[in-house]
Amino acid sequence: QFQEYDLGTLYAKYGYNAFYMRTAYANGGYDYQKDEQNGIDHFSPQYVGDGYHNVTRYGKNEENPDRKESLGVVMRNWHPGPLAFEFISDTFAYVYSKAVLKALDMIQTQMMASLDPRETYSASKRPILRKTALPQPKFCDSAYCVVDEAPGCLNFEKPTFGYWGAKIEDSNDGLNPHKGELQNWEIWEEPQDFWHGV
Repeated sequence: QFQEYDLGTLYAKYGYNAFYMRTAYANGGYDYQKDEQNGIDHFSPQYVGDGYHNVTRYGKNEENPDRKESLGVVMRNWHPGPLAFEFISDTFAYVYSKAVLKALDMIQTQMMASLDPRETYSASKRPILRKTALPQPKFCDSAYCVVDEAPGCLNFEKPTFGYWGAKIEDSNDGLNPHKGELQNWEIWEEPQDFWHGV
């Protein structure tokens, strides 16, 4: 099965970047396989606790028990919940801090060699890569991959704020290719209070 790691290996030189959330969790040392053998799936929808924590730092002093539990959800559905988002935020802060320290070391090395780092690392010297500079997809039907703007996410939930990526057209909308045909689906809205969406 094709993995995210393979995409990173093939396309890193073109700027591809992926965040391996589950891999990062496992690399922390917690034995998720043992839990799975005991019927515990920390990454199932609405599960509270990631094996390291049961609530976000923000939620530690929360007095409302429902809100506190909600802040400990790892995955809402296929999207991360508050606990996983905190993990992602912490990880990015760590990775970017390491990058800043490395950049400062590189700048210091240039200055110690009496070179101007503004010239050495000038953005004007970097090539601008466009879609046409990328190789043809290796694992994707060109009918779906060769588009001007691929959708980032298919969203079936309400409410949705901001740009929602790909959209499901109403059954009677003119853009729906099945307009006029029997369509027995509808957008599903889970009846949760406001705090379950935060």
